[in-house]
Amino acid sequence: LPRHSLTWDRPGDFSRPENESERVSDNMARLRDAGYAKRIPQSSVEVVGRAIQLYKAELSAVKSPETWGLVHGDFKCGNCVRLGDRINPIDLDWCCFGYFLGDIGWSFVVHDMSRTLREALLVGYAEQISLDEGAIRLIEGTFIEAWVRLEGWCSGNETHRFEGLPHFVEAACRPYLDGETFVMDWV
Repeated sequence: LPRHSLTWDRPGDFSRPENESERVSDNMARLRDAGYAKRIPQSSVEVVGRAIQLYKAELSAVKSPETWGLVHGDFKCGNCVRLGDRINPIDLDWCCFGYFLGDIGWSFVVHDMSRTLREALLVGYAEQISLDEGAIRLIEGTFIEAWVRLEGWCSGNETHRFEGLPHFVEAACRPYLDGETFVMDWV
C-alpha cells in the first residue's frame, strides 16, 4: 500500500480519515474514563497518555509525502491474500491516511511474533519503501498507538480487565518515554 500510495492520484471524491490521531484521542479518552471509573490505575493512564503525546509530537516532525499516505489500518495476516507471488491487502474498513509504518506497529500488537518474524517483516517492508534510522522509534510509537486503539475499543466492554496494562506500561511506555528501544523484543 505505501508504494502504491506514493504514485496514486487520489480521486477528488475519495474520502478517508486524515490520520490515526483522531482515533487515538478518542481511545485515550476511553482509557481515561476507565481510569476515572477505577477499572485501571490512573497512574497507568497518565504514563500511557504521556507516551501518546510524545508519539504525536515525533510523528508530526517527520510527516512528508515519503512517510505519510494511504495505510491499511488493520494490517495482519488474516487481512492479506496471496495471488501468485504477490500479497494483496483485503478488508480496508480501517484504511486511512497516516504514517506508513503505522501498519507495522499495528501488526506487532495484534500478532504474537518472535524477533525473527518482526525482523523478516521489516526486511520485506524495506523492499517496498525505504526505512531510515528513525524507523524503529516511529514503529514503537505506532505500536503504542495501536495498543491504545485496541484497548480503547475493548474498554467499551465493562467486563474487560486490561490484564496486559501493567506489562504494557512497564515494557513499552516507560522505555519509549526514556528513549529506549523495546519493540523488537516485545513479548
